[in-house]
Amino acid sequence: MIFVIILVLHGTYLRSRDNDSTGVDWVVMGRIAACAAGFGIGILMIRKALPLGFGAKMILLYGLAAVLSALSCQQATMVVGYSILLLGAGLLVIVLVYSARNLSQLRLVESLWFITVTILAVKDTFIARTGASSEGGADVTRLGMGSTHPCELSLLAVLLFWMSWGRGSGWVRTGMWVLRAFLIYVLIAAETRTSIAAFVVVGMVRYLLTTRDPLRRMVVGVAAAGALSTFILLNLYSSQSWAHDMLEYMKRGQDTKQLSSFTGRTAIWNHATSKMWETPILGHGYAVTRFTLGKPRDAGFQPMHCHNMLLEVFFSTGFAGLLPFLAMLLYNLRWLLGSARRQEAFSKELALNAACSVLAILATSVFESRLAVRLTLFNPLFFFYLVALDRERCFRGLRLNKEWRTHDSRQLLCAGHGCAQ
Repeated sequence: MIFVIILVLHGTYLRSRDNDSTGVDWVVMGRIAACAAGFGIGILMIRKALPLGFGAKMILLYGLAAVLSALSCQQATMVVGYSILLLGAGLLVIVLVYSARNLSQLRLVESLWFITVTILAVKDTFIARTGASSEGGADVTRLGMGSTHPCELSLLAVLLFWMSWGRGSGWVRTGMWVLRAFLIYVLIAAETRTSIAAFVVVGMVRYLLTTRDPLRRMVVGVAAAGALSTFILLNLYSSQSWAHDMLEYMKRGQDTKQLSSFTGRTAIWNHATSKMWETPILGHGYAVTRFTLGKPRDAGFQPMHCHNMLLEVFFSTGFAGLLPFLAMLLYNLRWLLGSARRQEAFSKELALNAACSVLAILATSVFESRLAVRLTLFNPLFFFYLVALDRERCFRGLRLNKEWRTHDSRQLLCAGHGCAQ
């Protein structure tokens, strides 16, 4: 229940609030109370999870680095508050995963995230205004402007789409197709190029991970790359109206200068790079980049974050946070690099969901700071798959033991019927 409450309070549109506001209201108090409860539950149950694995230790070290970043920041109270949210959610995920006695209980946590976030995404889509934003001198209509954020909503659509496969049967499976059609609409209406690219890449990688034949992998990979290249060239050089419309959709009214600067991100990166060495050990403060970054030179806007995940981590928490964060990223890549082994230890569905989710988040990390800005819906999912790797040996042993018991029972059954094997 606390896990679901944390997801609801941190992952949906509840009220309008200025980005530079520092006041405390009912939403802020609710978030602090929920994560404090998660932290308390984690402390009470952590002794049953000892000794902790590598992933759990890195989550706690990153949370500690977030707390320490308050020492070098003028907004120390806000940093401590955001750190409580991060540590509370992280510690709760750790004890949820470590207390799972079988694969069904482990998948229950994943299903809770999937069902809760699906409801939140549907709710946000129906209440979200399709507002206009000025980009490159043109007004662009994107789903979510003015309420929830198009980039966040579209990435959630990518995660939910690929996590929806292999769930349920009968009417549930039919409902999954309706959900996938809805998520495709959200992805298109949000007009987020990074999420669209992540959607395509994850789809290709998921297919390759489900195919064991190396020759088939190579043929499909080359064919997909060729088809994608041909499609891009047709859009660039074809004089057909559909090609022009597709190109305008991807450009979102931006000119060459806007596109080459990745919608002003290069100015943000240069500005953040010049400032991050002011406090390289502890950083400028976790989750308060919008107050500490300042305006880039010749920029008419105030960036909310560094628009690059690793740059955001280093800017906000310094080397103290960057080292455990890098360790978490590399550790979670095991879902991709050793997918076959993970499928044997856990299950095909969970291993594929983990690989696709980690890849989707990493594919957008060059231009966005999903895991490092503050606690969002992406952090609990990322932490869940991270800590699940700590228990790989345990679940592999459970599956082997189950297979041996099944094998022995079949031998006894055959012996009782006089069968010979």
